[in-house]
Amino acid sequence: MKICLIMAGDEEGGLENHVMGLANALARIHDVHLLAHRKYAGRLSGAVQFHPVDLSKGRRNPLLLFRVAMLLRTISPDIIHAQASKATSIIDSLKAFLPAQSKRVATLHSLKRNLKAFESFDWVIGVSASVLEKLANPHKSVVYNGLQIDPQRIKNRHYLLNELALPSQDIVMVALGRLASVKRFDLLIDAFKGIQGAQLLIVGEGEEKNNLERLIKQSQADNIQLLGNRADNLEILSA
Repeated sequence: MKICLIMAGDEEGGLENHVMGLANALARIHDVHLLAHRKYAGRLSGAVQFHPVDLSKGRRNPLLLFRVAMLLRTISPDIIHAQASKATSIIDSLKAFLPAQSKRVATLHSLKRNLKAFESFDWVIGVSASVLEKLANPHKSVVYNGLQIDPQRIKNRHYLLNELALPSQDIVMVALGRLASVKRFDLLIDAFKGIQGAQLLIVGEGEEKNNLERLIKQSQADNIQLLGNRADNLEILSA
């Protein structure tokens, strides 16, 4: 089967990691193409056919739409899989120009107010039941994002307590994600103020890092830490 994945934007986060992992995994069995920003080329296996397109530009850019349409007509995939709302909007606007045999699938990665572009797709995948709840398309299903774990990178609770010099009796809570305003880590920090006998560890990088550091300092909490990106997989619940 020939599958073409489309990802707009040029950020770094869970969505981008998911698409790279999905493309590499599908390419073990299928003929996989990916349309995305050229910065992601080095994260793909040789089996994925990569087509660099800067989809971070306006979704109504006529030159961009023309190039995407021509690429899709040349690839002529069995499935066109749009990732998130911007890519979905682009494919929705091009539906009259796409190969007739191509089925259109979209993945909804987060809650969105405007779901109109998703309504015309042959199938919509949601990363949770809540993101699909208000979608007026009967052809939809929940597929939770997978996580590829390298056993060599897994570290347990004792490792973390020792590395960060945390009290052994404390509850350890970990939040992982791109440090962006949409993730609302500011609310998490505010809610954690004054909690005793617990540690909050926030793992990730992003444009909100300085703001979150300021909020932690203002809260005068000594049990909230930003750890940045980690080279290990923390297995917090392990003994």
